[in-house]
Amino acid sequence: MRRSTGSIRPGVVAVTLLVAVWARVGFGANYRFGLDFIETATPAPAGAGFLAAEFQPFPITNLSTNFVVDGGLAGWTEEEVRQQILLRVEDVYRAIDTGDPDTTVRFALYLGTVPQSISGSRYNVALGAGPFSIWGEQHNVSIDNYTAAVYLNKIDEAFVANPNISWDTPEKVLNAISGTTAHEIGHRFLGDYHAPAGPEEPYDIMAIPATGLTTEARFTVRRFSDQTTALLLPEIGTVNRADFDMNDWVDGQDIDTLLANFGRTDALFQDADTNGDHTVDGRDINTLISNFSGVIDPPSEGMAVAQYDPATGEFAVSADGVMSWTLLSEGQFTGTGLGGLSEILAREGESNLVSANANTIGDGNFDGPVSYSGVSLGRLTDPGCDPGVFTLEYVTGRGGQRLQGTISVVPEPSTVVMLLGAVVGLYLWQRRLR
Repeated sequence: MRRSTGSIRPGVVAVTLLVAVWARVGFGANYRFGLDFIETATPAPAGAGFLAAEFQPFPITNLSTNFVVDGGLAGWTEEEVRQQILLRVEDVYRAIDTGDPDTTVRFALYLGTVPQSISGSRYNVALGAGPFSIWGEQHNVSIDNYTAAVYLNKIDEAFVANPNISWDTPEKVLNAISGTTAHEIGHRFLGDYHAPAGPEEPYDIMAIPATGLTTEARFTVRRFSDQTTALLLPEIGTVNRADFDMNDWVDGQDIDTLLANFGRTDALFQDADTNGDHTVDGRDINTLISNFSGVIDPPSEGMAVAQYDPATGEFAVSADGVMSWTLLSEGQFTGTGLGGLSEILAREGESNLVSANANTIGDGNFDGPVSYSGVSLGRLTDPGCDPGVFTLEYVTGRGGQRLQGTISVVPEPSTVVMLLGAVVGLYLWQRRLR
C-alpha cells in the first residue's frame, strides 16, 4: 500500500496554495462562501483559457484516493467529510477576536454552490483537481464560478515527497484540507498576503513553506495570527453574534433560525450557533435575547412549519394561509399515525389529504388557503429517526413556487424547552399585535 505523507515539495506547495488574486472584497457586504468538491473532467482546449473546462465531483472518500488508502478517512462518507470541513473552516474565522464579545466576523459558509438569490457578496471555494501551470499562469477553475482553488490531488498525492508521514488519522486529513481552504478564502480578503508561520502553534493560516510552515504543521489546527487579523478585520467587517442572516437586525427571522436548528450539534453560525461550539442550545437563546433589536418581522404571505419529536416519532404541523403543504421523507413514514391521518386533518376544516405513502404525506385545500395551528399528526415514524431525512414544503397559491418549510426538533432538557417556549410566546404575541 502506498503511504500518503502530507509532505509537499516547494513547487507543488506553490501551486496548491496559490490563488490568482483579482480584487479584494468590499467592506460591509455579507460574505457567503460555498464549498464545492470538484475536479476537472475535461480540460479547456488549448488557447481557450480555463473558462471552457468542465467539472465533476471529486471522489474524496473513494478507495482510489490516498485519503482513504492510507486509512485517514476509511469508513467516512463524503457528506461527513463536507460537513467537517465546513465546521473546521468556520472555526478558523470564528476564532478571530473582534475586540467586542457581542460581535463576530461577517462571514458564512454554505455547502455546495452559493444560491444566487442570497443578498450580498457571493463566492465559492472549489476543492478541485486538474491540470494547471506553475505560478497560476493557467488554471482550470473559472473566476466566474470559483474564487479560491484548492487542488485536492496535489494534497492527496503528497506522499511522493516524504513516505514517512502519512494520512493515518481523520484529524490529519481534515486539518490539511480545511486549513488550505481557509487559507484560500483568506486570499479573497487579504489580496496576495502570506504571513510567517511563527515559532509555535497555532501556526498562521496564511503561512506557506516559503514563510516557514513545516509539513507536519499542515496536519495541525491553524489560526489567523494577530498580525494577519489586523489586516483582515478591516476588510471583512463584523456582525452581531445573534444576527444569523447578517441583515444587521437581531429580529424574528433570527428567532425562526434558532427554532429550526435547536438541538443541532453540527451547526454553523448561520444555523444559530452564536458561540462557536456548533451546538444550538440555551446559551444561544441567551445570546439572542440579550442582543434582540426589538424588531419582530411581519409574517410572510403564507407559511407552514412542523415540529418533530425524535423520542416518539410524532409530528405536529401548523399552516398559515397556504394552499397546500407536503411532508417528504426518505421512506421513513412507518408509524401508526398514517392510518388516521385523513380524519385528523378533516377535523380542521375543509382540508384534503394529498397523499399518504412511504415517502410523502400532505394536506391542502385547492379552493382556498388552509390555516391551523399545532395539529398533531401522531406517530409517523419510528422513534429515534434522524430529522434530517424529512423535508417540509408548501405553496401559497395555485401553480405557485414550492417553498421550504421549517421543521423544528423537540429539544431536551425540559428546562431549556420552557425557556425556548417563553421566547416563542413573546415572538407570537408581538406578531399577533402587528
